Amino acid sequence: ERLAGWTYQLIGREEVFFPRLYSSLFWLIGGVGLYLLLKKLVSIDGAIFGLSFYLFCPYGISASRAFMPDPLMVALLIWTVWAVYRWNEKPRDGCQLGLWLVAIMSDEILKIGIVAVGGAGISIVSKLRAELPYLARFIAIDINKEALNRSTADIKILVGDGTNRPRRTDLARFLAQPVKAQIVDAVAGLDVVFLVAGMGGVAGSALSLTVADLLRARPEILLSIGVPITPFAFEGPRRQKIAAIALKSLANRADCLIPLRNEALAEPSSGDGVL
Repeated sequence: ERLAGWTYQLIGREEVFFPRLYSSLFWLIGGVGLYLLLKKLVSIDGAIFGLSFYLFCPYGISASRAFMPDPLMVALLIWTVWAVYRWNEKPRDGCQLGLWLVAIMSDEILKIGIVAVGGAGISIVSKLRAELPYLARFIAIDINKEALNRSTADIKILVGDGTNRPRRTDLARFLAQPVKAQIVDAVAGLDVVFLVAGMGGVAGSALSLTVADLLRARPEILLSIGVPITPFAFEGPRRQKIAAIALKSLANRADCLIPLRNEALAEPSSGDGVL
C-alpha cells in the first residue's frame, strides 16, 4: 500500500493499474521461488506443474490481479522456505540450524544437557561448568571410579567395577550393557544433548557410541550433538586410528558433530571467550 501511495504521489493521481501491476509482479517473483523449490524437492516436471497451478489456478489469478498485500507475503514466505532448504542442504548447515534454534530457545524453553564420556570429556566439561548457564543437567560416564568422583557432574554413572579397566573398545561396550537403563533415566526430560568424549581412548571411543545409540532411540530428544575431542599428534598412530574409527561411527549416530582438536584446546586464549 505504501508503494502504491508513493506511485500515486509520483504520477499525481490515483491509478489502480499500478497496484495491480505490483501485485502481479510479486506473484511472479513468488512463482520463481516456488519453481526453484519444487525443482529441488521433486523434479523439473513437478516444478513446472506446480508453477502452472500456482500461476493459473483461480486464487492465483484473482490474488495476483487484486489490490492487496497477499502476493508480497506469499512471495516472501516461498523464498524464506527456499532459503532455509538451501541452507540445510550442506552437511554442517543442519547442525548450524539446530544450534541456532537452541540458541534462541535456550532460555527456559529447551532443556539442554551434556553427557561427558571418559576422562578427557569429563575434565573439560567440569572446568567449563560455571560458563554454561543454560545447562539443565551434567551427566558423567566413565570406567574410572576416581576420575568420576572428582567430576562436578549432577549424575555419575560408573561402567564396570571401576578397578579393572578394559583395554578393548568392544569389551568396554559390553560392560556398558548393564548401565544402559541408568543412562536412559539420566537423559530423561532433556530436549538437546551434547555428547562430549575424548577419542582414542577406550572409554571415550567405545562408550560414546553406546550413548549415541541410546540418544538416537529417544524420540523426545530433539537434537543430539556429538563433540568428539581428537587426540594429540604425539599420542601415537594407534590412538589416532582408534579415534578415526570412533569419529566415523559417531558421525553416523549423532545428528551432527562439532569436532575439537586437543591441540586447539591446549592453546592459550585471551580469557574473554566462552567455549
